Amino acid sequence: MVSQFPECQHQTQILKILTKTWARDSHGLFDYEAQNTKNNILLINGKFKVVRKKNDVRQVPENTELDMEDRELARVKLDGGKFLHIITHR
Repeated sequence: MVSQFPECQHQTQILKILTKTWARDSHGLFDYEAQNTKNNILLINGKFKVVRKKNDVRQVPENTELDMEDRELARVKLDGGKFLHIITHR
């Protein structure tokens, strides 16, 4: 993304993550026929964890302690303007 302002001509790298969650009544499998899904867009710039709690997916700073109900899905680290480290968890 390039700024529209002439005094700010540097580029900012942003990772866009699209998420889609559903109620966990399908034994952990994605329910392609589910009518009640929740869509979310995360815009990440820096070091963050991607976390799911029930049907909510959000980003939190890397050093954030998680609640017992939180499930860490991934860690994203921006290094030198490039996303070099994307670690996913199952």
